[in-house]
Amino acid sequence: MSVVAEQVRVPELRFPGFGQNEVSELSSFQLGQIGVTISGLTGKSKEDFGEGAKYVQYLQVFSRPIISLAECGRVQVVAGERQTQLNKGDVLFTISSESPAEIGMSSVLAVQPEEHIYLNSFCFGFRFSVAVVPEFTAFLFRSAPFRKSIAPLAQGSTRFNLSKSNFLKLKVCLPSFGEQEKIAGFLTAVDERIGKLKRKKELLEEYKRGMMQKLFSQEVRFKDENGRHYPDWEVRKLGELLLERVESGESESVMLSVTIKSGIRRFDELGRKDNSNPDKSKYKRIVAGDIAYNTLRLWQGASGLAQETGFVSPAYTVLRGDKSLVSMPFVSYWMKLGSVIFLFQRNSQGLTSDQWTCKYPVFSRIRWPFPSLEEQERIAEFLTGLDEKLDNLGQRIEKAEEFKRGLLQKMFV
Repeated sequence: MSVVAEQVRVPELRFPGFGQNEVSELSSFQLGQIGVTISGLTGKSKEDFGEGAKYVQYLQVFSRPIISLAECGRVQVVAGERQTQLNKGDVLFTISSESPAEIGMSSVLAVQPEEHIYLNSFCFGFRFSVAVVPEFTAFLFRSAPFRKSIAPLAQGSTRFNLSKSNFLKLKVCLPSFGEQEKIAGFLTAVDERIGKLKRKKELLEEYKRGMMQKLFSQEVRFKDENGRHYPDWEVRKLGELLLERVESGESESVMLSVTIKSGIRRFDELGRKDNSNPDKSKYKRIVAGDIAYNTLRLWQGASGLAQETGFVSPAYTVLRGDKSLVSMPFVSYWMKLGSVIFLFQRNSQGLTSDQWTCKYPVFSRIRWPFPSLEEQERIAEFLTGLDEKLDNLGQRIEKAEEFKRGLLQKMFV
């Protein structure tokens, strides 16, 4: 196919041998000049088709640049319905979503399907009529410049849609086939590195969950420095170990918030609107090493260990520990156990789940077996070490993803 291309400015970052006055320049094309769209199945759900040939679910399309055929669902194509089977190199786009940020997100089939594969009705495909490297197009359509150009095309109020005619008017810049291979190979290696780090983090998280269950069920126990077992665990009332701190936090400058997933965080790091009362006289003081929990959300796991002194909402309960009996880091891990969260749910009071509360008088009467202080400290030290490794992996993943975002900004125009 012969198409007329426009010469365009070059990206900020290119590989040696590809640049102005050298081997290749980029050319700009309207998508309608260099390819055609592929419609999705017209049924509204999997049940409309029964079971049979594979199809691509729209949630999977925008989840990663290169789609895995093993993750495709299955659907039977309606008899007599004309549909275009997907081929290697086809780009799959979301065409309808409740979120405008998901419109036009894409994946590419980088391998030839072994059986018939079709798109569902929330997607459409794009098939190039010029020679391209499939993996290159996967990153091209996820690059910052292309995402910026497609964002204004999301039309709707509660559900957003993408018009194929408008899509085909968009322009993309294509380098030579050789440069496409270079870019695709490099970005694929970056993606693989990120994937390995994420998998390593997932495995460590799984290991931590398993060890927490074994440690708190006493299936695995530490021994003292002389190789002897620590004393048997003793059932204690929580009120014997944990006292309520009832102090005004009005004089403190740092507002802290309890989250379910990340424990206690500075409020200004969470990106939430500050609806707190300007009068802080009723807000509670929390000291580094204390534990706070959301009285209405303890049964969902909303608790955490404070790393700094500050003030928290009056809707929270603040706990301080008897240092001669309890390790607060140990307690913070214990409070995240599924069995313990279920225990808090059983002890929460209220007519409906959105009113269930576990105030300190009830909390203090809960009984549970606790190890000696020395064994608590050993358990907490072990789990803290795992958390430090997880934090390190998280930072490495974040830096790698930031590096990739920079590449997607600088390697495309």
